[in-house]
Amino acid sequence: MNYVIDTNAVLYYLSDRDDLAPDFRAVMDGSEPVHLSVMTKIELLSYPDLEPKDEGIINEFIRGLTICGLDEAVVEKTIAIRKEVRLKIPDAVIAATALVHHAILITQNQEDFRKVGTLRLLAPLVLKS
Repeated sequence: MNYVIDTNAVLYYLSDRDDLAPDFRAVMDGSEPVHLSVMTKIELLSYPDLEPKDEGIINEFIRGLTICGLDEAVVEKTIAIRKEVRLKIPDAVIAATALVHHAILITQNQEDFRKVGTLRLLAPLVLKS
């Protein structure tokens, strides 16, 4: 199985939160391919107040992943998603990346991404009831 990890999930994983979902931990600690949309890389590394230490941690994490760029298939799928549902462009690119690569999207932003009907999702955090 393939996975694409969203920005929020990367940050949760790197902060080693106590409420990480067991399925998410298994994916991140296992041998399944985990990919990163170029949009997520941009979001992670362009935060204005990013400390050099944190930037180093993020870069080290990113080195272990495959970065999926904006090829024509991702661009066309992004356009289709934007026409069908109201997602911000960054989220549409991330969703399109997951769909084009036949991957499950790891994100806590379930509400927005559920609008993309064929997108499979995995939440990184255990939801408290």
